[in-house]
Order: sequence, then C-alpha cells, then structure tokens
Amino acid sequence: METQEMNEEFTDISDLVAADDEKNTMQVYEVGYHVIPTLSEAEVAQTVASIAGALKKAGVDVVGQREPVLVDLAYAIEKKIEGTLRSFPTAYFGWVAFEVAPQAVTTIDEALKGEEHVLRHLIIKTSRDTVAAVLADPSLDVGSPEVEEEVVSEGELDEALENLEEKSEV
Repeated sequence: METQEMNEEFTDISDLVAADDEKNTMQVYEVGYHVIPTLSEAEVAQTVASIAGALKKAGVDVVGQREPVLVDLAYAIEKKIEGTLRSFPTAYFGWVAFEVAPQAVTTIDEALKGEEHVLRHLIIKTSRDTVAAVLADPSLDVGSPEVEEEVVSEGELDEALENLEEKSEV
C-alpha cells in the first residue's frame, strides 16, 4: 500500500469507508481504545471480550492485538457515567488490528460507541506488515518501561579501556 494512501486524513469514519469501499477489497484496520481506569481487572477483561465480540460479529480476521495496560493520558478524558461527568487522567489502552470488508467498519465504530466502559476509540487504516513490525518489537508497546541510557564520561571510558588493556597484557 502506498504511503500516500496510508496517510490520508478522514474527518468521519464514513469517509474512510467510502474511500476503501471503492477498492472493493478486504482492508487492514486497527482500533485503539481507552477503557475507564476504575474497572477491576475482571471488568476490563469483560470489556475487551465485548469488543472482541463486536469485531467477530462484523466478520473480522484478527491480524494482531495488545491487551489493555493502564497508562497516563496526555490530557484527561471526560465521560458522562450514570448522569455524572467524570474526568479520567489515566485509562487502560489496548488495540486490535484486523482485516475486514470496508462496509463493516461503520458497524464496528457504532458498536464501540455503544460500549459504556470505552472512553474513546479510534479506527485507522494500517497494513499487515506494520502490525507484524510492532508485534515483533516489545519496546514499541504502550506502557513498556523506558530504557534509561547510562551516561559515561570520557574519563570513565578511558579508564575502562586502560583496565582492559592492562588485563589483556597479563
């Protein structure tokens, strides 16, 4: 798939579907979602199962996925729950990549809008190769610990090299 096609911006899911539907072929999409952080692990699992059920009902072929992990959000997301507007600075983030006929994307979007525990979701077009690359590199996982680089001064490096030279001469 050409990069230009992959980077097209659509303001509405129906625009994305219409553009893909013209090609009349199965497409690979990814849905990223945030689940409210106040749920128990069992309730998060139930929400993920409900999302998986909506995808299965739409006839998707799952290409890859990551289970939700609790993450700090760049900004708080608000959602009305039981009549009260609540603000969430954290959420469980997960994603599923899948292949499906473009006509099914609108159905998936509507199903996710109806999920009471989903704060927000986004459906994008992707490719099998991109999904495989992300799955192969654990450092790209959301919520994975950042690797801190150890800073070594030039003097410490020179000293370490001298010690190695001394040991190799013995």
